[in-house]
Amino acid sequence: MKRLFAKLFVIAALLAPTSIAHAEDCTFSKPADEMSETESDALYACVEGKLKTAYGKAGHDVGATYRNWKNASIRPAAPGVHSERFLMTFVNEIGYDAYTEFKDEGVKLPAGTVIAKESYTANKKGKLAIGPLLIMVKLKEGQAEKYGDWKYVGVGTNGKEFKVSQDFCHACHVAFETQDYVGYPVEEVRVIK
Repeated sequence: MKRLFAKLFVIAALLAPTSIAHAEDCTFSKPADEMSETESDALYACVEGKLKTAYGKAGHDVGATYRNWKNASIRPAAPGVHSERFLMTFVNEIGYDAYTEFKDEGVKLPAGTVIAKESYTANKKGKLAIGPLLIMVKLKEGQAEKYGDWKYVGVGTNGKEFKVSQDFCHACHVAFETQDYVGYPVEEVRVIK
């Protein structure tokens, strides 16, 4: 009887669609940049709990709590900026309303705003690779003038904060100066208020 079940399992595994994520390892038959919207949604459904666990491991104040904030996107944005990773954006209560106006000009987010972006991808073989939690913290006016009063932070998959080059991050974010240096999720995944 065990052999019959084993054979049935192998047959089912071979017949199963290869583009659906495997429940345990979140692997796909294609890299992230070739996935359909349905496939990327399936990948996120698989990886969502893994991201929360990874970023919250060490009790980092943002890594352990960002999942209690509101989403600024209805689904992860397709790979692009931030090393071709999928990004799912969360914003704390202080900045959520202002951020989700998604204005192009005249944006001034309040001090205390925290933006957290989960990041992950599927490599060329379709294997999941979890990236860092990318965080921006809006400081009080004058605390980091060189960076538009933002602090850039990263939390690794071990849940610990790691050193981030403020110059490196800000060199890209300066392109969004009229938006208070923040980039938004692409339009098709933005939350609609």
